[in-house]
Amino acid sequence: MDRKSTRTAAVRQLDSWGPAQVIPQPGSRRLLVEATAGIESLPAAGHARARTLIAALRYGKGLVEPGPARERLRDVIGLFSDYVEVGEHLLARSRRRDT
Repeated sequence: MDRKSTRTAAVRQLDSWGPAQVIPQPGSRRLLVEATAGIESLPAAGHARARTLIAALRYGKGLVEPGPARERLRDVIGLFSDYVEVGEHLLARSRRRDT
């Protein structure tokens, strides 16, 4: 990937996560980027995506026979659940500190 396409991909990622909004420019391939939220929205968006993944993994775990695969799914679910729990704790602590 060249630098221009890497930048475009990064901008689109920020747009999808919420801290920036991409405003297309009619007749141009240029993108105007506008900040829409604080830095706090990045981990919050990551947590939301992790919760979606956790739900899918929990559903999938119910479809897998008992054994090593199910145990790995349990471990991955635990890892992502811990990620969200710790992240939420850190965000709450940061909010309290900022007030």
